[in-house]
Formats: sequence, structure tokens, C-alpha cells
Amino acid sequence: MKKGCYLILLILLLAPCTSAAQGHRVGVGLGSASGSYEQSGEKINLKGEILELPLYSYVANNGLMVGFRLMEFSVKGETASGLDRTELVFKQSVLGASLGVEIKIGNNVVIAPQIVKSYMGNSRFSYSTYTTYAGYLPDYPYEYVSDTNTITSTADLSGWEIPIYWVGKFFYIGGKFCAYTSKTEIELPGGPVNELSITGAISMVLEARF
Repeated sequence: MKKGCYLILLILLLAPCTSAAQGHRVGVGLGSASGSYEQSGEKINLKGEILELPLYSYVANNGLMVGFRLMEFSVKGETASGLDRTELVFKQSVLGASLGVEIKIGNNVVIAPQIVKSYMGNSRFSYSTYTTYAGYLPDYPYEYVSDTNTITSTADLSGWEIPIYWVGKFFYIGGKFCAYTSKTEIELPGGPVNELSITGAISMVLEARF
């Protein structure tokens, strides 16, 4: 949490440097996200989506950029043991701040590496265990829900992003590669404390400048 406060403070201190502004940008990002769930030494990979809306940046003539965004992650996975199959769903929402620099490559392409840190967030972890039963009709087994639960917690995220944009007169369009460090501890009822993480994302970004 202290690192997040330091980043917010740094953005506030550098904001006056953007007085000669190149412009504001607001947009949306949508793509695929990855994560993991660690349980009793077993690591389960999670896959899903990321949505950033709104995605706001303020860029100075010297290339310095600061921004804020609402980030929504939803990743899923599955594990099986014997006759039991467990579906895992992890959703995380964070408000994040970013600090970076925009570098022009030619007339219509820019690259904008940034660091990102959240300063507020929450998460929701849900699991449902399905047990296969074939006691009455062995040739027609069926599944029933033997256990289900939803656990809420806080969320924290940090990392870096490298967006690459094609620049038009009014719009930026491109893609970005992201690597995150986001760990949430989940305490299961009567069980151990397990760990959930958001590890990365690849997304398409569309922004309008004004």
C-alpha cells in the first residue's frame, strides 16, 4: 500500500510539468488476462478477460504522461480430483494510476511504456465443486453440486505496461502487453489460506484525444 501512495504522490508532484499539454486522451481497453490459484502447493492457471473503462491519460509536449483507469479482471479455471470437479472464478476491480513516457516512432506510431499501481480495489472468489454420481444408473452418470462458496476481499495490483499505438488525427488505436503483480489471500472455511494472482494481460486499446 505504501508503494501505491508513493506513486500517487509522485504523479501529483509531476502534474505541474504537464502544463504545456499535448492533450488529454480517454478510451477503452479490452483483451485477455491470465492469473493463477495456489492451493496446497498446487498451482492452477486461470484465463479470462480484462476491461479498462474509462482509460484516461494526460500527455505533455515533453512526452511525460500520467493517467488513471478502472480495471476489471475476470479469470476462470478448473481442477479435478477423483469424482470431483471444481470450477474457479476470480473477479477483481481496481482503480489504478499510471506514470510513463510517450515515445514517437515515425509520424504515426508511438510507444508508451508505463508503470501502474492501484490505490483502491476489491475482489470476489467463487468456487463450485461438482461430484459425479452413477449409483442408480451406471450408464448415465450425472453431476451434482456438492460444495459452493463466494469469498470477498480487498485487491492490490502493480506492474508495467507497454502500449504501441497507431496515431490518427483524433484517435489512437493499438495493443499493449502487460505484466502484473497482484496477490490476494483467500481463507477457505475450515481450510488453509490460498493465494490468487493476476499475472498479465494482452489487450486492444482505442483512445480519443482532445
